[in-house]
Amino acid sequence: MDLKELKAFVRPPPVVQLVMNAVLVVFGEEPNWKNAQHLLGSPTLLQTLEGLDINTLKASTMKKLTVYVKNKELSVEAVDKASKAAACLWTWVLSVYNTYMEIATTIWANQRSVLSSDATTIKKRRKKLIKKRPKAKAEVQREAEKEKLEEGLDRNALMELKAFVRPPSYVL
Repeated sequence: MDLKELKAFVRPPPVVQLVMNAVLVVFGEEPNWKNAQHLLGSPTLLQTLEGLDINTLKASTMKKLTVYVKNKELSVEAVDKASKAAACLWTWVLSVYNTYMEIATTIWANQRSVLSSDATTIKKRRKKLIKKRPKAKAEVQREAEKEKLEEGLDRNALMELKAFVRPPSYVL
């Protein structure tokens, strides 16, 4: 990949500019040609591209990148006609995007599955408890009411109320 070709552009073709903008978005940089030239001039660019940790990318970054990925002007073939180096970078951007989305989709599916099974398990346990002990429903309601009452009272008020419940020491 000849990155010098890309850096030499004073006014890059529109597809090359879009590709470089997408690369800059991945790295969290402002997408403009000045920043692109700076990135292209980095002696460690190839290592930076290879070493990108997809797990560090934010959802907001991927949302911005989606604009470029969904752009019909940015096919690999169209970019390749403008610049072979830009086509390589575009392929890298697509790979990053697709890998991230694949991982995210798997995680989201697993989270939904866990949340769904947790909710189902809780409902089943409550139903079993109520069936096993007819008084359980009433107990659960009393506990919930007690918690609501205690939440509404500050600690001093609660201590004061408890003091009224205890008989005076001389009565015992």
